[in-house]
Amino acid sequence: MFILNKEDRQIKKIVKKNKKIKLNKEDLMQLKQQITKYNITDQNTIKSLAGLSREDRAYFDQIVEKYYVQNQMKLESYAIQSLAVVLQNGGLREKENNGYQAKAKDCYNVRDVMNALAANASETFLPIELGGELEQLNENGKYAIFLHRPGSFMLSDGFIDTVFAEGIISNGDGLMAGANFSSRGRLDKTFTEVSSVPSLIANIKNACTAPYKITQEYNKGVFLAKIPMKTLENGDPIFYENEQGTMYLHPQYMDGFVNFEDGKITSYTKNNYIVPDIDATISDSSSVHYRGK
Repeated sequence: MFILNKEDRQIKKIVKKNKKIKLNKEDLMQLKQQITKYNITDQNTIKSLAGLSREDRAYFDQIVEKYYVQNQMKLESYAIQSLAVVLQNGGLREKENNGYQAKAKDCYNVRDVMNALAANASETFLPIELGGELEQLNENGKYAIFLHRPGSFMLSDGFIDTVFAEGIISNGDGLMAGANFSSRGRLDKTFTEVSSVPSLIANIKNACTAPYKITQEYNKGVFLAKIPMKTLENGDPIFYENEQGTMYLHPQYMDGFVNFEDGKITSYTKNNYIVPDIDATISDSSSVHYRGK
């Protein structure tokens, strides 16, 4: 006779509302092992795994080992749920065996792995090396990260180096043309703030697949700026004006450039320029929310 212990009863209680889920002794043992192994506390995640067949739960472990553990990826709760849904929909083994696994091994975040294994092969992926670099940007919340999509006319030869050395022009909505000077010196008129690594990745992928100007030919990449949270919270100056009265975000905050090529995300060019002797004198007029106002 199979006697349920306290942990078994808790699992049964979590999944009992779904009448389609039937767990026997072997299922409970397997599920408990996975809950412990992946440190699962979210009830919806437990339900997602419980809804798999024993064979699919075993296959889940194989996928995690192959694409997450070996590549040192973090396995978040939403990833487990998403992978469980993919397994439930079927066809994963066939697609993996047909070459999608090659693309999955070149992915960084969990949604990319899922897309590579279960969706279409034309998805825009993020190389693992680049994903690792991006994950380090905010350094546990010490920095605010901003993304800027340059217009096609701005990406002439040497433009990236110029931005690294001089910073991004911040003349409001008109940028290079200098229109709408009343909105100069506003981060939100030049950059998109990204609050997390998944959000950053999503914005980069969107920029890669949705060219800012005319055609893919001119869509060369996006700039990333990295500004200390304390700087924004204190309202410290981050912009400067040159002799012509053109306003720039100080180059010390330009972290790098994510490169696109033929509609693919390829690499990250780090800004290694020596910070020029330029004094920032103008604060960001859009960041008052950092100061609790």
